[in-house]
Amino acid sequence: MTAVPRPIVGDAPACALNGAEAVTALAALGNPTRLQAFRLIVGAAGRGVNVGTLQAMLDTPASTLNHHLNTLVRAGLVRQHRHGREILNLVEAPRLAALAQFLQGLAPDDHCFGNLPQD
Repeated sequence: MTAVPRPIVGDAPACALNGAEAVTALAALGNPTRLQAFRLIVGAAGRGVNVGTLQAMLDTPASTLNHHLNTLVRAGLVRQHRHGREILNLVEAPRLAALAQFLQGLAPDDHCFGNLPQD
């Protein structure tokens, strides 16, 4: 029998971010180790990445990685699920989309993000 992953940390994300939530998310991604961990989690495409795999890929001590993952969870960018004895880290895709939408909203209405004028 296959166990169903159950949430251990994180709530359902809000659909839209206010300025304070965006600042928290951007600050969480502002650390190189957290950004690299987040990229690995996003790259897992919904399968999740267990803590041991992240630790090996990042060559980071467990306590340091735990701190970084907790920061990403508190920012709403990552959720954690227990699956048996392992903890899987999954991207909070709606929250990431909301952050992208928030950032897009900063651009002038007559420009797409990809077509901003170069100075």
